[in-house]
Amino acid sequence: MAAAKRDLPEACNMLGVMHEHGLGKEKDMVAAIRWYKESMKYDFPDAVDAMARIYETGKGVPVDATVAAELYLRAAQGGHLGAMASYAYMLENGVGVPADPTAAVTWYRTAAEQGHARAQNGLGSCYYRGKGVPRDYGEAVAWYRKASEQGHPHAQNNLGVCYEEGLGVAKDFLMAKTMYKLAADARHPSGVNNLGYLCMLEKDFVTAIRYFHLASALGSDDAVHNLGMLYESGCSDSDGPVIKRDLDMAVRYYKEAADKGYTKSALRLGHIYLTPTHSNPPLAHHYLSTAASPPSSDAEAQTLLGEMLELGLGSSPDDHTPDAAGAAKWYKRAMRQGHPRATYNLGALYEVGNGVGRDVDRAFGLYIDAEKKGSEEARDRITVLKELGYAPEKSRQVQWD
Repeated sequence: MAAAKRDLPEACNMLGVMHEHGLGKEKDMVAAIRWYKESMKYDFPDAVDAMARIYETGKGVPVDATVAAELYLRAAQGGHLGAMASYAYMLENGVGVPADPTAAVTWYRTAAEQGHARAQNGLGSCYYRGKGVPRDYGEAVAWYRKASEQGHPHAQNNLGVCYEEGLGVAKDFLMAKTMYKLAADARHPSGVNNLGYLCMLEKDFVTAIRYFHLASALGSDDAVHNLGMLYESGCSDSDGPVIKRDLDMAVRYYKEAADKGYTKSALRLGHIYLTPTHSNPPLAHHYLSTAASPPSSDAEAQTLLGEMLELGLGSSPDDHTPDAAGAAKWYKRAMRQGHPRATYNLGALYEVGNGVGRDVDRAFGLYIDAEKKGSEEARDRITVLKELGYAPEKSRQVQWD
């Protein structure tokens, strides 16, 4: 305290840490903020970084991402490696500042080259996604590995994904499992879930279920979805059934994840609510609309919505009027993402002029496109049209509005 009163910035910052975390003193965010601000008068980077984090998380103050970004930049310019990584993250994701992935990579790299594990993981993720730099899985693996060697659980999980998918390294499930186990030991939610998923692939369902439940308790929506999948399909090992097929339990897990915005679960609910045993078109429409709309814009959900509208299955249980024009809009969205069934369905609407102006040339072009994407229905329809004498030498290119 005496050193702090002599305005030593290190001492003021340490008093802030002690009050914030209850180290030798009772937790007191008001006092912590007061001492951090005293230290900030001297631009002490640790204190500036601490206040940035406080504004980012709203710990003792209202959340203010803009102020947090300004303070992270100030601390980063003072040489604080953690602040560099935090500011890079905000630039990468447009939090508190306009998104600037290129600048984010610069800050990540500055801290990563000085050995900061979180920055190394962030830089690896930029290379993995091609965000701010050209996509380069080899570089991603190199940076994930550097962070993993320092015990960073996010990087250990990410390196496991690279080994599982064979991206930047040779596919190696044993190494993937090893990395996931390291992340799981640190209670990393995705690491625990991914470890469970590999156990599921190995038909070790008992262990997989245990990991999925642990990951779910840690906040993994992937794990909740995976439990739903196991109940939807059922699973058995050499000793007999481990989980019997139970659609009601599957719905329960899918709903838990979907209601938090998990797209895969919303899509599965859409499918289930269109089955005879659980038929509920309005609920199917609700969950499919969630999955089909931004930010997910799932092409399969868009296609299913189009098919529902074409059949007169909308959001209201009392309205069974087919809406081919509405269906065409959803098919077009899915078609732009390369969805073969949506492309075929849109072609079928153009062929007969249902909900759109009749245009057999356009329909034939769409069938050709759908066939290239693997649609057997489109291949069969092309054959029929040719047998009927319709075989244009060159199908017209279509410009979509």
